[in-house]
Amino acid sequence: MSMYTPQQLSAEFKEVVHFATFLCSVLVKEVRQRAASTGTIEAAQSIAEFLRPGSELKGWAILEAIRYLLSSEDEIMVDAACKVSLPSTIVKTIYLFFDLPENTSENEEENAVRSNNERLYEMILQIMEGLCRFKCVSEELVRKDDLLLLFVGTTSQVANVNNCWRKMCARLLEVIADKSLTNAVIKYVVVKKCVRIFVKNISSAPTSTHADAQKTAEAIICLSCFLKNSAYLTDSLLDEFYEADGYTVIKDFLLRNETDNEIVRNILLMAISLVNSGKFEITPQYTSGLVQLPTFHLPTPAGNGLSVRNLNAFSLLYHVFLESLSEATSCTVIDILHSIYTCDPANYFILDREYPLSIFIDQLERKPHAVRVKLLELVEFAVFQLNHIPCRELISLCVLLKTEISAGKTAMCTIIVQMCFKLITVDAIIKDAFREVGLLDALCYIIRRMYELFHRQHSTTSSQIAPSFTATSTSSRSQDQLKLSLLTTDLLTIIIKKNVENGKLFTECFGAKLLVEIICEVSEDWRSSLLQLVKQLLIVAPTDQYIVHVVNTLNDRIPIENLEVMFSLLKALLGVVRESHKVRIQFRKSGGFLALSALLLGLEKRFADVQPESDGRIPREYCQMLEFVHIIFKVFTLSMRFEPSNAKYFGSEITWDSITSLLRLTSIFTESTVISIEEPEWSSLSTSDFSNEISACHEVFRLDDNIEAGNVPANMPFGVYFGCYVIRLIFNMALDNYEKMQTDIKWSDGASLEESIVSWTSSLLVHPGAIISMLCLLPSITSGKSENNMKWTVAAQYYVSLLLKSILKSERNQQIMCQVDMPKHLLRIAEKLFLAENHLLLQPFYYLLERLSYQSLTPNQLRSFLRLDSPLCCRSLDDNEEIAENHCANSLSSEGGPVPLQRVKALVSMMTPRDQYVGTAPSFVEFDMSVEGFAALYLPSLAPMFSTTKTERIFPPLNGFSFCTWIYLDTLSDKKADAHPIRLLTVTRAVAPADATKKPAHLACFQVQFSAFDRSLLISTEESDQPGADLEKIANFQTDKLIRITLADQVRCGEWFHLAIIFNRSVLKSSQVSVYLNGRHLSTQKLMYVAQNAGGAATQLAQTYSVNAAVGTLPALRRPSRLRFRLASIFLAEEPMTAETVRAVVLLQPHYIGNFQTASAEKTPLVHEEKIVFSLSAAATQELTLAKIRAMYGKMDSEILSQHLGISPNDHSTPLRVLCNTISHAPGAGRTFGGVVVGYLGMRTFTPRPVPSLLDSIGGFASVYGLIAMAIDSEGLYASLKSLVSAVRSNPKLLATWNNNRSYQILAVLLEDKAKMLNSHIMHMVFNVTGTADTSREHAPTIANPSAFEDLLCDLKVWRGAPSELHKMLLEHFYELITDHQLTNLQVIRRSSLLSRLLLLIHDEPIFVRNTDEIVFNLISAIVQPQCDGRSILKIGQCIAATLPTSESECYEESRLPFHISEIQKLFVDATNPDETAPLPPAAHAVYIRNRLLNIIANFLSNSSPQIQSQMCDQLVRTLGFDWLFALMSAGVHGGTIYLALRILLLVLNQPTLLAKFKEGSSNGGWLSEADSVVR
Repeated sequence: MSMYTPQQLSAEFKEVVHFATFLCSVLVKEVRQRAASTGTIEAAQSIAEFLRPGSELKGWAILEAIRYLLSSEDEIMVDAACKVSLPSTIVKTIYLFFDLPENTSENEEENAVRSNNERLYEMILQIMEGLCRFKCVSEELVRKDDLLLLFVGTTSQVANVNNCWRKMCARLLEVIADKSLTNAVIKYVVVKKCVRIFVKNISSAPTSTHADAQKTAEAIICLSCFLKNSAYLTDSLLDEFYEADGYTVIKDFLLRNETDNEIVRNILLMAISLVNSGKFEITPQYTSGLVQLPTFHLPTPAGNGLSVRNLNAFSLLYHVFLESLSEATSCTVIDILHSIYTCDPANYFILDREYPLSIFIDQLERKPHAVRVKLLELVEFAVFQLNHIPCRELISLCVLLKTEISAGKTAMCTIIVQMCFKLITVDAIIKDAFREVGLLDALCYIIRRMYELFHRQHSTTSSQIAPSFTATSTSSRSQDQLKLSLLTTDLLTIIIKKNVENGKLFTECFGAKLLVEIICEVSEDWRSSLLQLVKQLLIVAPTDQYIVHVVNTLNDRIPIENLEVMFSLLKALLGVVRESHKVRIQFRKSGGFLALSALLLGLEKRFADVQPESDGRIPREYCQMLEFVHIIFKVFTLSMRFEPSNAKYFGSEITWDSITSLLRLTSIFTESTVISIEEPEWSSLSTSDFSNEISACHEVFRLDDNIEAGNVPANMPFGVYFGCYVIRLIFNMALDNYEKMQTDIKWSDGASLEESIVSWTSSLLVHPGAIISMLCLLPSITSGKSENNMKWTVAAQYYVSLLLKSILKSERNQQIMCQVDMPKHLLRIAEKLFLAENHLLLQPFYYLLERLSYQSLTPNQLRSFLRLDSPLCCRSLDDNEEIAENHCANSLSSEGGPVPLQRVKALVSMMTPRDQYVGTAPSFVEFDMSVEGFAALYLPSLAPMFSTTKTERIFPPLNGFSFCTWIYLDTLSDKKADAHPIRLLTVTRAVAPADATKKPAHLACFQVQFSAFDRSLLISTEESDQPGADLEKIANFQTDKLIRITLADQVRCGEWFHLAIIFNRSVLKSSQVSVYLNGRHLSTQKLMYVAQNAGGAATQLAQTYSVNAAVGTLPALRRPSRLRFRLASIFLAEEPMTAETVRAVVLLQPHYIGNFQTASAEKTPLVHEEKIVFSLSAAATQELTLAKIRAMYGKMDSEILSQHLGISPNDHSTPLRVLCNTISHAPGAGRTFGGVVVGYLGMRTFTPRPVPSLLDSIGGFASVYGLIAMAIDSEGLYASLKSLVSAVRSNPKLLATWNNNRSYQILAVLLEDKAKMLNSHIMHMVFNVTGTADTSREHAPTIANPSAFEDLLCDLKVWRGAPSELHKMLLEHFYELITDHQLTNLQVIRRSSLLSRLLLLIHDEPIFVRNTDEIVFNLISAIVQPQCDGRSILKIGQCIAATLPTSESECYEESRLPFHISEIQKLFVDATNPDETAPLPPAAHAVYIRNRLLNIIANFLSNSSPQIQSQMCDQLVRTLGFDWLFALMSAGVHGGTIYLALRILLLVLNQPTLLAKFKEGSSNGGWLSEADSVVR
């Protein structure tokens, strides 16, 4: 047979079937014969002997042949075997073999028999396994009624030696179930009640030993396989098994043997197949729970045979879990349950109706830890894998939580809470589920229970240092309780976060008061978690009860005794006010600011006497208190960030004065409120003497915020360190520099502290009151009274003054500080300082005062500054003597003296113009887009339509309109990085849609913008549903509703310019827009007029019900940019202005405040006031709230504003800055009430009041003249004059008043009185006053003010007492004026009295002539140069005539004088000692000036051109006459005079016409004109 395979035999030999049939029949016959024995044992032995290998009976050979032939798996051959009953015969044989006797002997023969039996077993098993694969075999067993033997045999109790035959029965059953199960077989099994018999045998089977249990387990597994396979055809066997209590039997067996993990596991794993067995699928019938995930979809059975079809079988798992006491068994059940769920997602929902997961959870109370963990994983599976929220299971877990925690058990609670942490990561909706299932309530119960345990333990350990319920406790129970407390708290925090309903429920279940009480009493570890919970509750709670209880706790507890608790509460507050606008408002309303102030008050005198530790550090408790102060300032700052209502409350109710006083009470600062000047160190030390101390102070400011280390710079007193640290905190608060992601504040590296201590680029001064506080605390920084410590005091105060200088470097900060009256505080604090002449703080404080005075001072402040030490009679005469005595005692200088020089210099600096508009700087509103990305003025109800008091205003106006504004561009945006257009005007119309449920539509109908790309002016009248959008990006430039006007080359940053847009409407022609820049016409272009009706032809839009306007960028268009610009005034009128009107408006300058009603020269209106729609100026502002706007101006305005401001229309706390419409009172149609500032830090208004503009309020020129009058030396006089020059230059209005009143005459009187103090510098300053200085420049000014020139410079009496050098300087100045500008200045000088005064002076004052010899005659020569006027010639002639001798003695004296002028000059001018007692004869003086003057005339006549010579001769004769010349040739007159007179006469007679007159004797007596008094 080895030559052929069974398949080849079947194919080659057709008769092999007959042969196989024959062999089977032989075998059946032989077996039956031996089975016929009287006993089963004998029969079994006989058959075994026949079939056993090694026997001579050839049974083994037959078996082997049959196996070989049947291995061909030829169905015909198998069928033949069935026909001869081979399968049934072998089954009976197997059953008989159960009774084979056991051989206990161990001899060789018995071993051989045992070995042969094993070979026989293998042979029969191979044959039967092969046969049972065919249905004909199973049906043959049914027919022979031998199938029952397999069921019975599988459950029979046999000897161990024969157990293999029992196993064979089980194996054959499994093969039949797997391969040859038919309906006939199933019917047989049902009819013969095989399953019931099987179950009965199992139930009665012994399980006392492991072997017995193993046999039963194998039988159960066998039956399970049979049942599983039968279920594909019918459920009848499963039903019969259920009716026979098969599941109960298996359960009982498992519970009896649950110590044998392998048996239990195998049977339970087999139970999975039973659960999935069944002919029909079960459709999940699921009802949605309380809450469901949005991604959940009910799954359907996958159809892969793994869905649950047999719920009865699943009951086995449940009841085993229910009754089992073994951890392993329960874990196995849970593992199987997990396997069932994972096989098919629908299984979870199929089982959910009868066997939900919750019934397993209900049993967890008595289950070990491992089981609980596994079961909770199933809950996680439902959520993570099925997207299902198992509400019933969660409810069961909540019950379990409460049960466990009530019993004091924490382990299970910890596991459940940890699981909830995982679940909550899936979706936020699970938070709602936790609320609905009661988990939130259960967690609250846990917190309350844990607190009770903590309280109990704390009370039992009150005698100890600390309670046991802490993180450092060694008790494992306490550790577990703390862990559960922390987990529960953290879970509650996450559940409540961003969930208002959960917050409400927590409040109902737990309450705010109890929560805050727990926080104050528990350990630090738990407290930190509870504070996180409080933070979320503060954010989501609909009421303010949490913030109220927190604030009350801060109020009720003493800070020092509860420092740690207070610190924790403040840290929590800090985190929440940083995030929530609502909490910031609640914090204010609940008294949070007062509570923080009370905390500062609680530190009273705590820093009075601080002793260092051994290593020189600050004691830890003081470090903690400093950090406590730090966090108080942080909360202060963050609670006001972007909250103008809070900032206003703080400024008005808390006040920085209170904070300053509270800081003084801590003993960090002294009670000094005025800078001390008594200590010698202030004047003896220089900055180089304490550079190390200043560097140490700088290091304190550069330190990180963490002070816990307690390190102090070497040798620095604690008082100075504390003071510097707190000043640093105040500085950070001033700049809102707390808790920011990044800061641009950079502290200097220490190389040049006096130049700049700190700098920043984008940070803003947010709280100017903090700077006032720094200033007020500066005198209070002290370190003690010793010399070394005084050095530290000087260094600290000097450093803070340098810091204040750095803060006030920017113009913006100067203006802001002026708005909070910093000059007032500065003058109070430096009251003594400004009286000192040498003090270290003088320079920085004068710097501060001067910078502030550039922007704004009040008259009282300026007056107080000038009156600091009561100069002259500044003190009120009503003061009693006691006050006067005290005042004198406290003053360094005596009362009634002059204003000190240093103060006058400071006044000069205050009035020195830094730009062209310092004296006439306009009020402005600034738009800064870098802070918030938006800044705007919003004008509601531009054209009110429903006014009850005024007529309605129509927009657009019928004839056109005009828009004007003054603009100052500070910084423009970058077109690539942060392009941001300047939105000059956006007019919108709100229209009600047809659908009343929709919001009104706001359509832009007129827009004016500066392009962010090329500074072009864009004007659009196209309707747009995107009001304010960048026209460069959205507009269509091909339309006739948009124009572009290029201004890039004409608009520059840093300059004020006026822009006027005039819109002329035309009915028949196209409308036109004209643009004017600084009054100059730029362009006129055609542009379609604004549509009369909103929406155009859109019929779905209803009537317009409001017209609004915006200037700037509204929050909806937020875009951070470096753009910053200012507007001085904004004007809109309902009529097109003419070019002349525009030019007239420009001439008024940007500082003009008014409505152009009396601005013209004729005092007539430039624009009719009823036509003006609005006129806005930053000089007219008021503060309102939306509630006030609603009450005063209407509901519509407040509602529109609330949309842009993001606050309620009824808000009554947020202050709104409003630029008043200054024309709102005028007659005409209704108008908007003004422009509401939309923006907090990015918008500000400022009204400058520089010192020059204040002079009128403190006496005008009288005050400055008073300084001049009080001057006691040249330096003081110079400074006083310079103040006058600065005032005149910087204030044109003051100059006009000065000219109109001719106040320079008073100045002349004052200067005449101070003649001895005059010097060249003062003279130059006088030239500045008259406007004739700098004549040496190429384009020197002319004599712009002849009156001042006449009364101040030409009045030579003023300068009579001055040094001679000044006389020369003055005359040289006159000469330069003439020679540099002959045509203009010469005429002015000739019209003045200068020549007359000069001639009188040289005639009456010989010493003057001697000192200014050449200069004065050169000047006279320049004045009377041709062409000269007759009046000047007359004055010269009369002066010459006045020097003629009138007596013989005079003639005699003249005759003794030399002939030549040079000799007389040498005699007269060059005298070595003019002051000798023997003066020169008067004749020398008269002859000298006479001949010099005649020489001037003679030279002009001889050296001029013939034409000029003729004119001059004619003028000479006509003005003076020939007799004047004859008089010069009288007897006794000096020979030089006669010579010059003859020379002149010859030159005159050289003219024919004059010669004729000479001959006639006419033209005489002219030189006696206007000399009647002399002649008479």
